Amino acid sequence: MWWLTYRKFTQPQVVILKAGSLIQAKKIVSMSGLADGMTFQEGHELDAVKAKLVPKEHIAKMMGRRLAEALLRKWERA
Repeated sequence: MWWLTYRKFTQPQVVILKAGSLIQAKKIVSMSGLADGMTFQEGHELDAVKAKLVPKEHIAKMMGRRLAEALLRKWERA
């Protein structure tokens, strides 16, 4: 599972999705149109513990800063 960060103007956006590699993850996001008008910033592979803590409803959905930060806090407590 991958955590990809995009930016639209000054606002960061995050999408988490299942993929075999960073390149594949970026391609999936690009083909889905999730990142239209956004600039890719960085991508990180999630370890198994963090991946299990991602709610299913957040997978393959673009998240704003607040939601992404809430997920990061959840990981810190785990």
